[in-house]
Amino acid sequence: MRWIWCFFLLILGACTPFHYPESALPLDFYEITGSWASLRELDQEFYSPLDEYFSGEIDRYQRQELNALSDTTIKEALEGSDFSFETSWNKWLLYRKDQLIATGDNLFYFLTDKTHIILCSKRDAYLCFIDDTWKAVETTSALPKLFKKKVYYLTTDPNTMTHQLFENDRLLYSFGADHPTGEPLLSLEVNEGGRWISYIALNLEQEKLEFHLIHNGKNLIASEGRTDAFELRQLKGKLFYFYQKDGKIYYSLAGKSYGTPFQEVIHDGCCSAGVFSPRFLGDSFLLYGKKNGRFYWYQVKFSL
Repeated sequence: MRWIWCFFLLILGACTPFHYPESALPLDFYEITGSWASLRELDQEFYSPLDEYFSGEIDRYQRQELNALSDTTIKEALEGSDFSFETSWNKWLLYRKDQLIATGDNLFYFLTDKTHIILCSKRDAYLCFIDDTWKAVETTSALPKLFKKKVYYLTTDPNTMTHQLFENDRLLYSFGADHPTGEPLLSLEVNEGGRWISYIALNLEQEKLEFHLIHNGKNLIASEGRTDAFELRQLKGKLFYFYQKDGKIYYSLAGKSYGTPFQEVIHDGCCSAGVFSPRFLGDSFLLYGKKNGRFYWYQVKFSL
């Protein structure tokens, strides 16, 4: 019953967040429930309190995601540009100055700055229409980005599992990464500091999966003694990711690194284990972290 009391105390603001004493940290980690000795024990006792007690917040966030792809939202975003958007039956149609330039279905991503436009669909493969042509992105995670009137996107050759990063139509660099059971590309972000790519790859020699982070072509895992990097994304407009070093979990936010109470955070699990990965709900998120040898369930929020 401990987690029930902590949940209601959390709502009232009475649960004490974890803090390192030497600084005011930007994120608060609120322990909700837990003390599982192993992933096996966690899996046996798992009953998804997330869906039950955060259902309202989850529903609101999912509605926001769906609304971002609605006809009304896309049409409003394109007002004042050369582009216009329509739907007919199960198809979407994109026009430039009243001339049809693309059509598709199963739209799952849209982005524009009124100069450039990106529309991504699931056909036989994952494809994105960028300005005037289709690109084979082969991912639903590391999707194209717009920054200062430039388009950044990754393409994949499925035969060689070679990935290429482009700025508009200029190739910046290539790298290889293969994941035998899923998508290797996890995230692409662009900011004033450059281009960031998170991916997972199979290390054949050690027979294990490794998580990597590339910044402007430099692999931070290989160069800075980190053993893991994950959940690269924007939080409140600031670049964020977790990483592991010397057996401890840290996070980077807006170019600064901070400690956490964890030795491990469960993430990017395959198949049914995916339910234990961090769940982002806008600018807050939920995670399972290992502290003092045991796993706990946390809600993470920005400090006020």
